Amino acid sequence: MASRLKDARLACGLTQDQLAEKLGKTQSFVAKYETRERSLEFFEVLELCQVLKITVNQLVSEARQAVIGGCVKGVSR
Repeated sequence: MASRLKDARLACGLTQDQLAEKLGKTQSFVAKYETRERSLEFFEVLELCQVLKITVNQLVSEARQAVIGGCVKGVSR
C-alpha cells in the first residue's frame, strides 16, 4: 500500500509537504506512511483517499496499479 500511496500522491502532483498540509499533518508523518514506518488507521485511509481522489480499493488493492493523468487506474500485468 505504501508504494500505491506514493504513486497516487505523485499523480496528483503533490509533494509530501503539500499532502501533509492538506491532511493537517507533518511531512514526516506522510513520509512514515510511504516508508511503512507507520500503519494507517482506517479514518486516515479515508482521508487520504478523499484528498488523492482515489477509492479505498485502489489504495489497498494488491493488484498492480498504473497512475495515469492524475488518477490511479488498475491494470493487469
